[in-house]
Amino acid sequence: KLTHRMLVAGIPLEALRPIVLESQRITTPGSLLGQILPLILVLMTITGAIYPAIDLTAGERERGTLETLMVCPVPPFELIVGKFMVVTTVALIGAALNLASVSATVFFGGFERIVTGGGAGGFPLARLPLILMTLIPFAVLFSAVMIAVCSYARTFKEAQNYVTPVILAALIPGGIAAVLTPRLEGTVLVVPVANMVLLTRELLLGSVVTLGQVAVVLISTTIYAAAAVGLAARVFGQEAVVFSDSGSLKTALSRRFFVPRPRPSSAIVMLVIALLFPVWFYVQAAAQPEHGEDITALLERTAVLMPICFILLPVAILAYWKIDIRNSLQLRRPRARHVAAGVLLGVALWVPVHEIGVAIQNLVGIPESIIEMNRMLEAALRTLHPAVSLLILAVIPGLSEELLFRGFLLSGLASSLRKWGAIIATACIFAAFHFIGIRFPTTALVGIVLGYVCWQSRSIWPSIIAHVLHNSMALLPLFWPDFLRYMAPGESEHVRPLLLLGAAALIAAGLGLARRYSHD
Repeated sequence: KLTHRMLVAGIPLEALRPIVLESQRITTPGSLLGQILPLILVLMTITGAIYPAIDLTAGERERGTLETLMVCPVPPFELIVGKFMVVTTVALIGAALNLASVSATVFFGGFERIVTGGGAGGFPLARLPLILMTLIPFAVLFSAVMIAVCSYARTFKEAQNYVTPVILAALIPGGIAAVLTPRLEGTVLVVPVANMVLLTRELLLGSVVTLGQVAVVLISTTIYAAAAVGLAARVFGQEAVVFSDSGSLKTALSRRFFVPRPRPSSAIVMLVIALLFPVWFYVQAAAQPEHGEDITALLERTAVLMPICFILLPVAILAYWKIDIRNSLQLRRPRARHVAAGVLLGVALWVPVHEIGVAIQNLVGIPESIIEMNRMLEAALRTLHPAVSLLILAVIPGLSEELLFRGFLLSGLASSLRKWGAIIATACIFAAFHFIGIRFPTTALVGIVLGYVCWQSRSIWPSIIAHVLHNSMALLPLFWPDFLRYMAPGESEHVRPLLLLGAAALIAAGLGLARRYSHD
């Protein structure tokens, strides 16, 4: 026989099938009705915000009450917040009624098996409150978008014409997600509208949805919503909204009419962050290596792309809008005491971060994907010169992330939020940009400390120093294998109590230096 002759000749039997085809489902099973229902719910949430938004903008202009409202002694941001809260409430009520109507029709009409594609679990009524909760940031997002768009309309009919392209733009990603039914993973997690359609579909079908998937969808939608609210507040406060003529619109959109300013507004910085978030998510997703793949080249590409996205892009936007770059990025020369505070915090901050990370690890565990990624990262870094590793994972991220978050973002949020509100918001966005849910608490904690030092010193350099040193301390075990053995007793993952006390003393000294010599 052929197989016998192959064995005698020493030819492996696998040669008979040189190409093996494997089928893998890349979509979630379900029926056509189950695919369309999520899109209908999302679109109903959008359409529920249309007419309230038109009435509160173009409707007020037609009634002649907009001018009176604009001269009231109330900041435009508070006016727009009140308006979009009304629009959001109406949109959520509409979404709740539609969700209840669809659920009642499916449950009492006997369409459970049709919707779920014959699944044994039936229609997941227990998930309906969760679906409604996930629609809250989405409703806020499109409520603000509708108000911003309708603010330029002079009449009710004109506002309807302005809204039509917005609905069509929302239909494109939502329709693609509904028809192609890709899995809720990868870049689609941060694509507006598409991520909500897919998340709603998975919840309606009773599929297994991880907490990380829900978190990425909600965090990304919340960032987009915050940017939309800031943009709506900026648009509503412009002269173009009051007069709504070609001259005022030209003034609002033409660069030669821009007035130089010392720092960016919260609307500008949040809009940039909202646009950058899915871009950077895609970059990180594309940089994820396959099993066994060398990731050295991917690390080098990320090190090149980070300064482009985090430094050059904000600088270009600041230059275009005639905003003082030096003041916006906090490029002032720091005092020696603030530099010392940055050094102390950078050297000692890794200890509490390590302890909190160990506690989280013992509580919820570490996903296998992160363990595998860390193993591949360590293997790749060991092949590089220590100076190159420090450059890629300490210097470039420390400089780029600080200029974007503690420079560009924090200075913009400071124009609308108070001290701790701006610092905490910046830290949460900073943690979200790392896209690792289990490390969100520790990354946000580092962001709060860095933001506090930057705020107190009025300079970005102390936080850059602290950030670079903090990242450098994380690389020490790679080049000094006995580092953790000296830091932790025996087989324990926790550091020595004496080291923890010493780190606490250094952190207290660093925060004390920053607080004592504040410019407030």
